[in-house]
Amino acid sequence: MPTTRTPLLSDLDARTLRATHPYYVRTPEHVGRLANCAPDAALSTLRRLRLSYLVEDDGSRPSRWIRTRHGDVALEHQP
Repeated sequence: MPTTRTPLLSDLDARTLRATHPYYVRTPEHVGRLANCAPDAALSTLRRLRLSYLVEDDGSRPSRWIRTRHGDVALEHQP
């Protein structure tokens, strides 16, 4: 029986993922403030998390970010 693997997140990844919201889109600057990191570090982390489908951008420029259902599941498995 196959098992679903949740990705292991670094501390910065987990803080950034927690700083996003499943219903409200947030800018990288806002995510950076909430995650206690620089906005460019937050943006780099958000782009990396997007490759794992944990966050998605809203498709506009400048991008705003929202946490996906997969991101919620990944956070449930973080310490």
